[in-house]
Amino acid sequence: MKSYNYAWLYNHELDAYIFCFKVNNRQEHAVIFKKDHAGVLLQKEYALTPFTIAITHKDFGVLKETNPVFMFNNIEIAKNEVAGWQGRHESSLKSFIN
Repeated sequence: MKSYNYAWLYNHELDAYIFCFKVNNRQEHAVIFKKDHAGVLLQKEYALTPFTIAITHKDFGVLKETNPVFMFNNIEIAKNEVAGWQGRHESSLKSFIN
């Protein structure tokens, strides 16, 4: 992965934050963080500072160094008042080159 862009969206119907990203200016992808599931991570205090999101097709317990993993470093999310739960919403697109 040479570069990536990302933006956070909030879906009121799903009560979820959506991490949207594009790798190397190609196809767009999204990961949903619902409040009662993965969204719990966004409610933690450490989500108030830049953090890393790792995406892989394997469980972390069985990962090997040879398995591909997308690492998104220095991710930030700003609070969305509509959500009503801790998390932050970033409306602008952020770009990074590794």
